[in-house]
Amino acid sequence: MDNEDYRLIRKLCLTDDLAFAVGLKGNKECASLIVNTILGRSDIVITSVHTQEHTMDAIGHSVIFDMYAHDRNGRLIDVEMQRGKITKEELGARADYYDAMLMLGSLRSGQKYRRMRERFVIFILEKDVLGTGEAVSEFRYRRKGGSDLACAKGSIVMANAKYNGTMRTDLQSLYSDFFQENLDEIRNLEIRKALYNVKGDEEKIMKTYSYIEKFKAEGEERGFRLGELKGRKDGRSEVARNMLKANRPISEIVSFTNLSEEDVYRIASSLKQ
Repeated sequence: MDNEDYRLIRKLCLTDDLAFAVGLKGNKECASLIVNTILGRSDIVITSVHTQEHTMDAIGHSVIFDMYAHDRNGRLIDVEMQRGKITKEELGARADYYDAMLMLGSLRSGQKYRRMRERFVIFILEKDVLGTGEAVSEFRYRRKGGSDLACAKGSIVMANAKYNGTMRTDLQSLYSDFFQENLDEIRNLEIRKALYNVKGDEEKIMKTYSYIEKFKAEGEERGFRLGELKGRKDGRSEVARNMLKANRPISEIVSFTNLSEEDVYRIASSLKQ
């Protein structure tokens, strides 16, 4: 690990993909805090939590959940740390698809459809992509006439972490802590513990760096590199090239790298030369 990588790890906050993946891995207490605070609840107790969880649909399309969790009542929960540019349409489509993937795992063998488990897909955003003007917006599936579908039990939640208006004190504290790099200034103990596990001492920093190496070993097409996670300008074009070589959609590359669509097409053209 060179000095630049070390410096970047020291500057991570929980909204960075790497910090979220390392800090929330197996961290049931922090996961419970985040989910309950965003939903305005206190009854969700996470019993299992995984980060960067792979799942695949029947035709072979795979997704990676940033944080996939179960609670003590069998609820299925996906939390996505959405950074970079994304349109309202792209966000809605991605949220629907992720909920559908959760739905596939919401029945145990032999269970009736009415026993489908409750699901939450939570997107933590840096802007009000949907234009609701709210700190948290929750959407449930409804049939014509407005009544909830009896067996759908799916909620999609958009958390605007950069919201500047009036909100609950606990939510305001959580949103602030998401972007805090300094451990001593984090107010929520569980968030501080999670970020400490990422960069609290030399051993933690080396463990975090090894996490990057693990993903690199799994495949360069994922573009999961330290500099890229921080949006380092000189690394984003290389990420785009790797993702184009892996035949990833332009919209996904734009969202992941924060490059403009024009820049991505320019890089794609250079690869054909």
